Amino acid sequence: MAVITLFSASYCNGEEVAAGVADRLGFRRVDDESLIAAASEQSGAPPDKLRTALFGAPGFFNKLTRAKEKYAAQLRLAVTDLVEPDDVVYHGFGGLLLPNTLSHVLRACLAAPRGYRVEQAGLEGLSARDAQRQIEKDDVACAEWTKFLFDLGPWDKSLYDCFLPMQSTAVVEAVDTLSGYAVQPTAQMKDDAQKALEDCRLAARVNMALVEEGHDTDVSSKDGDVTILIRKHTMRLERLQAELVAVAKEVSGVKQATARPGPRCVEPSVYARMD
Repeated sequence: MAVITLFSASYCNGEEVAAGVADRLGFRRVDDESLIAAASEQSGAPPDKLRTALFGAPGFFNKLTRAKEKYAAQLRLAVTDLVEPDDVVYHGFGGLLLPNTLSHVLRACLAAPRGYRVEQAGLEGLSARDAQRQIEKDDVACAEWTKFLFDLGPWDKSLYDCFLPMQSTAVVEAVDTLSGYAVQPTAQMKDDAQKALEDCRLAARVNMALVEEGHDTDVSSKDGDVTILIRKHTMRLERLQAELVAVAKEVSGVKQATARPGPRCVEPSVYARMD
């Protein structure tokens, strides 16, 4: 079957939609707290640190401590185990850690204009002022997370297979839509999807090893061949490439590794009068 990841703006009926889809399809339902618990058990990291990495902005000293990157790497490694076996509905931030190379994962987003969300918050007893504040806080957390992962905003449609505007979509309609997509042949778990999941797990282990050495990269894997994309410009590119490859090759399962500048690695511009 399939894995459905659901990323929802607050007050967009995300809980109701996730529960409805899980009940309709008979899928397991997991969320960010499930992921935090699994990552904590797997790595020994404190749950509060993992929670901060998932929902909080990088700390003032993060460039030195690399805390967000380290805990995010542990979450990335744990999420691949959490969604296997499949038949899962994942509601929360952690679903975005699964790469788009996993063809059996359906990525959905629920969003709506702020006015609609304020009205929905009012139905839960919040005043308009408190609702505005809470929505602003929630949206900042969403934006921090997708910027950290992709350098994109949280409602960028390129991140999702299905984008549902909840101001014009009833909960039952959203459940029908997602359930229908999930049973399509293209969303089913096949042998190549299982192989892609194993590649995803290997890439996560390599990423973990690189983060522990203080590196900031994006990692992918195919059949044991690992590609490391450098995020930040450096004057000593060849030396960095050699170091990244050496670290990757120490990870069990890696057949070969290459490192190169990625799309997020942009050489800083030079101020003309100071050249």
